[in-house]
Amino acid sequence: MSCGKAASALFVNCLVAKLWMTALRIGMMGQSKEQTKKTMESKDFKIAHMAQLNNSEYAGPLIAVLLYLHSQGVEANEACVLVVIGSIVHMWGHILMGPLGGLMAPLGAGPRYAGMFLLALALQKCTAKDIGQFSAANIARYERVGVPGA
Repeated sequence: MSCGKAASALFVNCLVAKLWMTALRIGMMGQSKEQTKKTMESKDFKIAHMAQLNNSEYAGPLIAVLLYLHSQGVEANEACVLVVIGSIVHMWGHILMGPLGGLMAPLGAGPRYAGMFLLALALQKCTAKDIGQFSAANIARYERVGVPGA
């Protein structure tokens, strides 16, 4: 899976999670205050809310890194698969399994962290190359204008 496709998949997953929470909130419309409070305090609602927030916490930075790597033509296929699968399993495992969703946490978080580690390595290699090119260009420019010590 390419970095661009992984960014798209994470964005769609984030959108669907937000739509899910919106649907839950729309379902509360017309309820009495007591019923709304009961719904919002229910274990299923709290789990869905927590899972969606957790997904949102990771989606933004992951999408940004993936799009940057995609713009640089970097291939990080294994990392992309890991972060997409990990994010989907972590969030939807919690939501669909309710109170038992905690059992899915390691199955989602593990691949997501492994993928993030691999993305960090790809990002470091990519930016180190850019910094090296930037430094070489600056050194050449300084040598042309006679800056001492360049």
